[in-house]
Amino acid sequence: MGVLRKERVSVEYIRAIRDMYKGAKTNVKTATGDIEVFPIDKDEVPWCMLFADDIVLIDETSAGLSGKLEQ
Repeated sequence: MGVLRKERVSVEYIRAIRDMYKGAKTNVKTATGDIEVFPIDKDEVPWCMLFADDIVLIDETSAGLSGKLEQ
């Protein structure tokens, strides 16, 4: 949440965002089957996002995002 603090977002909003995602889990459905449920753990809020066909890749930098895209 350091990015939000740097952008001077109110502490109350930061707490609300953190509480919304506490314990959040997800899973991925594919044509060959479902991947097991896994936790969503991300300490910092990402600024670089890429959306395509209901898939989102997230990273704090464009270089990191490009690396994830290559994977």
